Amino acid sequence: MGKRRLYFHSPAPVSLTTVTACTNPNLALIKYWGKKSGYCDIPATPSLSIALGGLTTTTTIHEAVEDTIELDGRMVTDVKIENWLQKVRAEYSIPPIAIRSENDFPTASGLASSASGFSALTLCIDGLFSLRLDQQKLCWLARQGSVSAARSMYGGFVSLDPRTMETDCVQLQNFDHWDLRVVVAVCDTHTKVTSSTEGMARTVETSPFYSSWLSKTDQDYEDCKLAVAQKNFARLSEIAELNCFRMHALMLSSQPPLLYWNQNSLAAIGAIRDLQTDGVPVFLTSDAGPQIKAICMPESLAQVRTVLDGTVGVKRTIVAEIGRGPVVYSD
Repeated sequence: MGKRRLYFHSPAPVSLTTVTACTNPNLALIKYWGKKSGYCDIPATPSLSIALGGLTTTTTIHEAVEDTIELDGRMVTDVKIENWLQKVRAEYSIPPIAIRSENDFPTASGLASSASGFSALTLCIDGLFSLRLDQQKLCWLARQGSVSAARSMYGGFVSLDPRTMETDCVQLQNFDHWDLRVVVAVCDTHTKVTSSTEGMARTVETSPFYSSWLSKTDQDYEDCKLAVAQKNFARLSEIAELNCFRMHALMLSSQPPLLYWNQNSLAAIGAIRDLQTDGVPVFLTSDAGPQIKAICMPESLAQVRTVLDGTVGVKRTIVAEIGRGPVVYSD
């Protein structure tokens, strides 16, 4: 059967049997770590991310007798998805569905697979059942599964700001605003032991430095937004790296401490530091997982990738560009 592109905001009624959504994970340059007290879907601080074009989650759904979930070729029981479906059905009349989802990058290891996964699933449900939700409602629905999933509803440079009335998620700049490249150093492919949700809760409850993190991140966000608008690579490098290291220091201050890096991660960080010492314009960032991401201009890509490929402990590298945003198809 042929494929056609669907625009999920289309007002025309649609009758479908299967819908597929392709979305990118996103990489936060300014990160959130912790949620507002009493809320599971509202971050405590604003964040700013880029869509990782070249890394893709492909999710397909159709109606079924009962809910089933196939992830990367295996039938699984996923409590997080099951709980999310309950929240969706509290808002909309959705029958049982069969879900098949595949990532072309490591799952649950610090590459935001939950973000791309829940954004894709949200778009599939919106398309299959003709909900015709507006963009902020789609972002809200995706956020019920993973806060960062709201940012994967867009391409380009994206902001999620809990200081606004509706915790607005907006595209700050289109994908072609600034041609940056990301080299992901895959340092471990195993599922992380402590989930981000569990880790955040531990930090909020036990870190003596959490209040300082909140105030510093608000300023980092404003500074980063300006650097992106001005395409100031040196300033972006400074802000994003500092924000990343502050977050990992905050994690280490939790009780018991949270350490998402391993020796391979430290080797990749060291390799990027050496590149910086040699004058190569590159900076690093990392989320709640062992993978290290190097951000550079296109002219430095080959050198950065060669160095990371040659770093002992790096399993492989993945190159990403600024992603264009989700695509939804019907079959």
